[in-house]
Amino acid sequence: MKILGILGILAIIGFHLIRFIYHYFSPEAKKEFLRKKTEKHINADFPRYEKECRKKHNKQAENEFSILPLKKEIDNLLSKIEREANLTFKNDIFNTISSIEKIKLQVANNQKIIDIFSKNYKETLDSLYIQKESFFLKKNNLYSDQEVLRNKLKDAFTDKDEAYKELNECKANIDSWYAESDRTPWLLGNGGNKIPDHSMFGQSFGDLDSYKYDRDKAYSNVESCKEEIGGLKSEIDHNKVSVNSSRLDARPHLL
Repeated sequence: MKILGILGILAIIGFHLIRFIYHYFSPEAKKEFLRKKTEKHINADFPRYEKECRKKHNKQAENEFSILPLKKEIDNLLSKIEREANLTFKNDIFNTISSIEKIKLQVANNQKIIDIFSKNYKETLDSLYIQKESFFLKKNNLYSDQEVLRNKLKDAFTDKDEAYKELNECKANIDSWYAESDRTPWLLGNGGNKIPDHSMFGQSFGDLDSYKYDRDKAYSNVESCKEEIGGLKSEIDHNKVSVNSSRLDARPHLL
């Protein structure tokens, strides 16, 4: 890096030295060089000088030939003209502007009416009729589904009644078993006797277990019926909402 710096300095010195020798032996070249140098300085300095001179001359002109009084007089005349114009034409201008605004509003409303009556509704109507048929078909399907769901709900209530009947029978069997186990032998009971776990004839704990099993199964059937009824009711309500929605959708909307 130092070598490059030294070489650059030597190159600059050599350039000036060659120019000095050339100008020494050629006075005309030196004169031309100085002339161009002077012109360069003048061209560089002239815009600044011109700006300063222009500023100086403008200030001098403003001092000697001020137009402020004329401006003030013009402003006063304009204000007077404006006051006179307002007194003479202000109401007319306001009324005219109001009339124009009313006419614009009336034109806009009339244009809307023209657009309504000039529009070709055939294509729109055809599309709406197709939609209407689709909605009616959907509504009919929903009504059919509603009828199916109501029949299922009716069957589910019947199943629930049967399940309750079976449950009550199972409870009655259990109550009867306990009553027989506590009843005195004089009344065909087993009170005071040991009841076997299993027996081909007579009372046994196996019978009680069977009754309890049947009772639990009947109770499970009752709960299943309740869940099924709840689900069907929810489906019916949802289907009813869809039916009402299809009625609204089936209404044509032209605009």
